[in-house]
Amino acid sequence: AEPERFARRTPASSSRLFVQAASFVTRDEAERMRRRLTGLGRTGVYTAYVDDQLRYRVRVGPLATPERSESVRAALVRRGYGD
Repeated sequence: AEPERFARRTPASSSRLFVQAASFVTRDEAERMRRRLTGLGRTGVYTAYVDDQLRYRVRVGPLATPERSESVRAALVRRGYGD
């Protein structure tokens, strides 16, 4: 099935907070990254179109609070991933 195109962004509610760790052109690269993020919380690979190109986004979440999302973001930076 082809991924949906997202026409607009909606503000995140506290139950829909995610931290994006990376974005890839191939699903295989995204899955490898997802597996490396063990211990940070639930991770997943989500699809989206960026400039008409299908991308595979690796995200951690949903996270319960903005403070938890900041903690996950900081942990990713400590592991050497970009901010």
